[in-house]
Amino acid sequence: MGRGRPIGFDREQALDKALMHFYERGYHGSGMSDLVETMGIARQSLYSAWGDKRGLFMEAVNRYGHAQEVMIQEILDRPGSPLQNIRDVFQVMGQIALDPNSPGCLVGNTIAELNEADEEIKRMLLSHFETITAAIRATLVRAKEVGELPRGVNVRAIASTFCCIAQGLFIATKLEADPEMVKDVLDTAMSLLE
Repeated sequence: MGRGRPIGFDREQALDKALMHFYERGYHGSGMSDLVETMGIARQSLYSAWGDKRGLFMEAVNRYGHAQEVMIQEILDRPGSPLQNIRDVFQVMGQIALDPNSPGCLVGNTIAELNEADEEIKRMLLSHFETITAAIRATLVRAKEVGELPRGVNVRAIASTFCCIAQGLFIATKLEADPEMVKDVLDTAMSLLE
């Protein structure tokens, strides 16, 4: 006996559309009717593919988080100066934060909206935050090994601080996208490495 009708839509494309919808409106601001219309699929197709709105949201946030992790890791893994690679990550974050077409950081938005409401989502977001913090920490360790940082620098504390600064930057630019403020924040963050 077959396993039902095959999915009649491009799952990845529909997920990307849902991701942007959640990005712009958040979880609570995204109704099922709006989602299926945005995704261009039938309501039953959404239920068959993701179970419910929460399942769709979890996969969309995970997809976004993974893409961010990959992008950041690629920058951090570039040859040359580890500290320059960290500066480059911050530059990219600043550009994204100032982009008028970017509604901020989906992970940060979700932390603000749902952190207290759902333990599974909280664990997923924490895992993303920890992955990026670990990648920055490893790059700071490399910077120590090549003599760009003094041996006594607390790389764990600096990596956590950088991640908190990046999240704060996305929140602040939602209030006012001020390039001077972003430059000041990035310069001050990097001054921790001097």
